[in-house]
Amino acid sequence: MLNFVLIANALSCALFGGIFVFWSSQTSLFIGNPPPLLIIALGLVLLINAVLLVLTALNKTPARSHILLFVFGDAAWVMFTFMLLISNVWITTEAGIVSSILVALFVGICAILQWLYAPLCPVKSSGA
Repeated sequence: MLNFVLIANALSCALFGGIFVFWSSQTSLFIGNPPPLLIIALGLVLLINAVLLVLTALNKTPARSHILLFVFGDAAWVMFTFMLLISNVWITTEAGIVSSILVALFVGICAILQWLYAPLCPVKSSGA
């Protein structure tokens, strides 16, 4: 189940990362009024995160600490999205608000599932 969540999260990051990088001005107008350069930077971060998620999913025994970094990043995404919504900053169009809430819900679900399915610290075998 963890691999499924990591891959779903990676696909989401890759999709939105690509949209943000290649259509930053259109994305900015759709969302409201964030600076397009910020959208591009966020897109690049999402693309890097997508690669890291895939690499982690391919690892048969991913470290719990790596999974928890994704949990933290996802939680931060949700928190900042709702801070922007509450403060009416950058995310100001009706379509931007609805889509941001839906994306934040998906990202929050990914965070919860990654947290729940993160492996316990592996038991190291003694070399005896």
